[in-house]
Amino acid sequence: LGVNICYVSQQVGEVRTGVGTYARALVPAVVDAGHEATIVGRGAAPGWPGVAFHAVPRAAVDPTPEGWVSFARAAARRIRGLEGRFDVVHFLDAREALSMRRPPAPLVGTAHDAYLASAPASPGYWRARYTDWPRRWLYHRLARRLERRALRRLDALVTNSDWVRDAVVARYALRVAPCRTVYIGLAAAAPVAPSAALRAPHLLFVGVNFQRKGLPTLLRALAALRADVPAVRLTVVGDHPTRADMEALARTLGVADAVRFTGLLAPADVAACYATARVLVLPSEVEGFGLTLLEAMQRGVPVVAGAEGGSRELVRDGVNGVLVPPGDVATLAARLRALLTDDGLCARLAAAGRETAAAFTPARMAAETLAVYGELLERRACRA
Repeated sequence: LGVNICYVSQQVGEVRTGVGTYARALVPAVVDAGHEATIVGRGAAPGWPGVAFHAVPRAAVDPTPEGWVSFARAAARRIRGLEGRFDVVHFLDAREALSMRRPPAPLVGTAHDAYLASAPASPGYWRARYTDWPRRWLYHRLARRLERRALRRLDALVTNSDWVRDAVVARYALRVAPCRTVYIGLAAAAPVAPSAALRAPHLLFVGVNFQRKGLPTLLRALAALRADVPAVRLTVVGDHPTRADMEALARTLGVADAVRFTGLLAPADVAACYATARVLVLPSEVEGFGLTLLEAMQRGVPVVAGAEGGSRELVRDGVNGVLVPPGDVATLAARLRALLTDDGLCARLAAAGRETAAAFTPARMAAETLAVYGELLERRACRA
């Protein structure tokens, strides 16, 4: 029988991070599988046939990323006004279940990273890594407690990698069942042409949290590369309050003329960037999964990823991509030098990446997510 699900997400009408890409892939796939969906969210309605949209207003002031704390509060009020209409309420960013104190239906949440759960609390850790460390450290101290409280409200947890699942369950002492990894799925995208192996030495970085995703390491590696590959160029897609710091670092390193910062781009414009890239580079300190890596692999662009976190569940070093230790400038420069000068290596990694990405479909993701709902509802029925 069909399940009636209330999906809660800020990013359905527009996509700003991987959460939005996930939302826009999952909800239509669940509807296509014969189930009913309602959305509680911000911004414009997505306009999907048969999917009701209930808008939540944006708070005038909320300093948290994406305003997630105020959204959690407003979404909870909106959901309570719709009580009795749903079999399941699914928060597509699990931390936004924070204010659901009297849930009208079983709660499912999706955790996309374990950044808050796993990062050390010592201010020295933050000072050593981030130019804006005081703000980040203070936010982490508060947000970690809030996220733990939110995840403990859930009846079922979905994660985007085994690494995220294991980290949040252990660090927050969660006792939630079912608790399942469901890898994201993307609609098929045609490989870009010409093949990555024949393109100019153009590196691409896509991400919004510049320092955590390894952009300083990449800029330093770019400086080391220029002696051997003087034509190398880097495009940075995304934006963050530390952008001015990153532009200043590029000037200090003498590579500002080889780096282009585009700011945030629409999905179609990001796809155009993939079409001109020889390598996608995401040398993150830690990554929950690495949706950008999957997007690049799907399009036939070889990927370089940080070797910590969920990226290891997608990228096999030397087989369908390259893994590098976070912060290791010399290793990153050496691996990029090989990719920029060896067409055969690029072609092999691109082909294997496309083969890997083909298994990550929305239909598979929807089926595995629906199985979580089914297990949750069956457990509830058995306890009733």
